Amino acid sequence: MDEFLKLQKACEKYKNDIDDIKRKLTKIEKKKNDVDPDVFDKIFNEYEGKLKEIEKKYKEDLSNLENLKKELNEKMLNNEEESKKLKKEIDEIELRYLAEEFGEDEYKKRMGDKKEKYQSLLQEIETIKATLGGENVVPGVVGVEEEDKKVTEEATPEPAKEESRKEQPEV
Repeated sequence: MDEFLKLQKACEKYKNDIDDIKRKLTKIEKKKNDVDPDVFDKIFNEYEGKLKEIEKKYKEDLSNLENLKKELNEKMLNNEEESKKLKKEIDEIELRYLAEEFGEDEYKKRMGDKKEKYQSLLQEIETIKATLGGENVVPGVVGVEEEDKKVTEEATPEPAKEESRKEQPEV
């Protein structure tokens, strides 16, 4: 993503340089009849050469930027798909644990590092979105939606107690 941001800044700079050179060329053209034709041609050609050189670099970087944008979009879509899958797995493990299908040791074994992976995927998705949106991204600072963030902050769920079931009146 650093490469994307560097290319984006380079393209902005090239675009500004192109506009600046075009502005200068316009000024030079206005003086065409007031100066020696050889002097005019010499200076005009210098600036025209600079313009072509910068436009070439701009087009190359713009093409590379578009390719990186496609790659980042693809990565984001893959991460979103994987995060949905992980979220379902986490939900199933937690629900089965709450239903007392297995104990805490089995819960920890099944859960493994799924929550951390899930949070990491969400963070990466947000970073990519911010990068593609043109924001300056500081790794580890990009926000995560509160609904998704709570998954990693939740403590180990407690299974229902037998006593609480007995206390409820039967219907």
